[in-house]
Amino acid sequence: MTSRPFRFGLQAFTTSSAQEWTETARTAEDLGYSCLHLADHYLGPGQAATQANHPPQDVAAIPAMMAAACATSTIKIGARVMCCDYHHPVVLAKQLATIDLLTDSTRSRLKSAATSRP
Repeated sequence: MTSRPFRFGLQAFTTSSAQEWTETARTAEDLGYSCLHLADHYLGPGQAATQANHPPQDVAAIPAMMAAACATSTIKIGARVMCCDYHHPVVLAKQLATIDLLTDSTRSRLKSAATSRP
């Protein structure tokens, strides 16, 4: 059995600007994190967020992944889970393949799930 070193990742939910987002990605990479993940939720302030006890999700996962990938060179970029109900599978596959193509890498990571909540 091949052993792999233990790795740490960072999950980010929000940003106030493009500069802050790219600095978050670069800092995570500089600190040695192996990955930067977002959550693919359409959840802002309100009753649903309060009930879910989830911080506001201010950025869309796919464009934020692209910005982070362009600002870094080694860290893996992904969404914790891409919610299938929100994305057509063919469109999602093309968007993620485009991130890899335009960043000359294979650093994007994807997990998908069917959602049980609206």
